[in-house]
Amino acid sequence: MYKIFYHNDLDGVITASAFILRNKLKKEKYILSPISSEGRTIFNKIVSRNIMKGYDVVSLDFDRADRLSFWCDHHSVDGVSYLVNENVLYDKNAKSAASLYIRNLLLPIEEDKLFFNNAKRYEEVAVAIDMVDSASYESIRYYKNSLNPIMTLKRYVDLKPDLNEVVELLAKTKLNLKKAIKTLEINPEMLRSMAIDSFKTGDKFEFIDYGFIALCKEECNSVPRYAEFDEHSSTAISIRVSVKDVDSIIVRVSKNPWMTHNPFANIDLSVPPKYSDTWGGHKNVAGGVIPMPYKDLFIDSLIETLMDYRRK
Repeated sequence: MYKIFYHNDLDGVITASAFILRNKLKKEKYILSPISSEGRTIFNKIVSRNIMKGYDVVSLDFDRADRLSFWCDHHSVDGVSYLVNENVLYDKNAKSAASLYIRNLLLPIEEDKLFFNNAKRYEEVAVAIDMVDSASYESIRYYKNSLNPIMTLKRYVDLKPDLNEVVELLAKTKLNLKKAIKTLEINPEMLRSMAIDSFKTGDKFEFIDYGFIALCKEECNSVPRYAEFDEHSSTAISIRVSVKDVDSIIVRVSKNPWMTHNPFANIDLSVPPKYSDTWGGHKNVAGGVIPMPYKDLFIDSLIETLMDYRRK
């Protein structure tokens, strides 16, 4: 019996669906378990506990851990850039875990069987999820307004519905996004309208401008990622801070993907800053949970690091 842990975003959802497809898993052969980035600190313990229960534990679009049956990821890991064997598929330079899995493990078996329709659709999904997870949207207008099925599904998944239902439906439809959207009775126009409204930051943000750097103090997950760049296009990089609970804050750092000649283009945001044990992400987008006692120290240190980089 597989216990499949997958990151609770669209990349994780599609990777989990592709894993089920590739391994032809029947529902009684696996248990799905979405996990958020905040679970990194205890993931090793979670994996150990499930292995002791007799599960074959899988981690998709999430952290590695000891004794995993299979691990597929593309988030930065210290000392590793590429690793492939029968139990691991890892590439730091992949734009998404889903495309990494689809192109290396799902597409080859479909092409071998000459299932060209499936193979074509899988590659289209790989291209689409690469765009979403690497934030390589052509413009912020596209990000806000597109009715492309991948954007509709992203908006739906961002609402955190029953993600396991979405995973199983995508596997059942062989990654047919349009069929999945129809079966889930998702209204693309309504979701787009909600997304556009949510971009109006209003009093949800306390926006502090440090030149090219913006510190945005927000209600937790109250505004979509990149909304600050819509209203403040001259901002090159943003630091979002929201309260997780009485003991910690969530910090998310993002580069402005639409700024030409971004002065922070070459900085690697995935490198863990001081005071963070849970930091993770990519070169252009990263984040983690910071203990409340270190809140001010962490923010001041991060801003100073970015300003020092800008002065060079």
